[in-house]
Amino acid sequence: MTRQRRSKTIRPIRRVIEGRDVPLPSSWSNFISSPDNKSDLARFLSEQLLENAPPDKEVVVAGGFENEQEVKSSHTATNIMPLRASHEEADTRLVLHAVNIPFDTVVVSAQDTDVLLLLVAHFHRVQCNHLWMMAGTKKKRKYIPVDAVRQKLPTGSENALLPFPH
Repeated sequence: MTRQRRSKTIRPIRRVIEGRDVPLPSSWSNFISSPDNKSDLARFLSEQLLENAPPDKEVVVAGGFENEQEVKSSHTATNIMPLRASHEEADTRLVLHAVNIPFDTVVVSAQDTDVLLLLVAHFHRVQCNHLWMMAGTKKKRKYIPVDAVRQKLPTGSENALLPFPH
């Protein structure tokens, strides 16, 4: 409903993203208001993330492919099947992955404080030793240690985070 309300005054313009040489649209809001453009862009970015993953890091990408439940990794040895999900909301999908990924250190990149609240509320479920949230801008990034945030809360208060609407 919110997407429809926001796009009522915007006239979508279709542009097929076939590769890196496709020029950026002059009107981003007209471009992004098209669901086809969004899915093309998500697919393109997901593929680029995997193709350009640093060899010393593992990049896991989900939700940006033709099949919305598909998950791919830049390394083939990791079992990524538990990460398959049909969550439409990216925030909950991020948390699902942070909880289930079997790495020593996990960094979740998000700008929304509700992602931090979800990570704190589900921290007891994580398999990793270090869970961070990367926020801020490209020039001024902030790395927030989720366990430190959780430890600063009064005992048991993390259980009260989920009932609050965002």
